[in-house]
Amino acid sequence: MALDQNIIDRTVTSPHGTEGYKVCETLLDAGFDAWWVGGCVRDMLRGNIPEDIDIATSAHPEDIIKLFQKFDDTAAALGSIIVSVSGHTFEVTTYREDHELTDGRFPESVTFTDLDTDAARRDITINALYWNPISSELKDPFDGEKDLQEGLIRFIGEPETRLEQDALRLLRVIRFRALIDGQYHP
Repeated sequence: MALDQNIIDRTVTSPHGTEGYKVCETLLDAGFDAWWVGGCVRDMLRGNIPEDIDIATSAHPEDIIKLFQKFDDTAAALGSIIVSVSGHTFEVTTYREDHELTDGRFPESVTFTDLDTDAARRDITINALYWNPISSELKDPFDGEKDLQEGLIRFIGEPETRLEQDALRLLRVIRFRALIDGQYHP
């Protein structure tokens, strides 16, 4: 179930995809890593053009702010900047590790890290997929592509821990199970 060239072409030439490509290109030209991440990659693997594109990067929030004219830095302390380009918005988030999810949803603090650590903090394998629109490289540290192909919803790490960190993940996995007509990994 590798990324089909037709869906890549249709995505990066769509209005939203074109701007998402440019955001990554800007980050890469400035010397940072930049990857489309999560649901947009999952959608593309399923043959769909994503409506929402999130970007994971090695750039820190202050770097992102310097590169883009329109942004919302409300969540900068958590590593996330909402970037607006030509009327399209993208959540651009620094690779991170979450600490102390005391409210059961948002971390008290984060440490900026690398892609592998960022992937390990995600909820399920099919959301830990990274695709670079410039090089077309796919990174899949937890076999999310295989799980998607087999219709499996698999937590990264211990399910109990993931649900304690964020109780809404239970609703998300139910939704994803229905979305891919899948089953839960035992």
